[in-house]
Amino acid sequence: MDDSPAVGVAALLANLPSSSRRFSQLKQPTEWSRVSVPVTYYPTHEHTQPPPDQVVATEKTNILLRQFQQLAKAKRERQKRSASEQPPACRSKSAKLAGADWST
Repeated sequence: MDDSPAVGVAALLANLPSSSRRFSQLKQPTEWSRVSVPVTYYPTHEHTQPPPDQVVATEKTNILLRQFQQLAKAKRERQKRSASEQPPACRSKSAKLAGADWST
């Protein structure tokens, strides 16, 4: 007999009852999808307990994406600021044309 871990696991699972008919007949209740689980704090050590009203929530946006968005926003603000500080002679032609009165 081979003493590899895979053979040991297979031997443990060999005697478990199973029937494919039972699993194929399972249907998920529709109310399961509507139930939300409240966020719970689980302390990792015994000597620090959180305040009773504290709720730990996770961010919906990945930290890397959030950093990229902040950098892009800061860059746009710098560009707007530098464009508004330039004298009219240095602005682009499209900016001059946008302010021109073409009704005459």
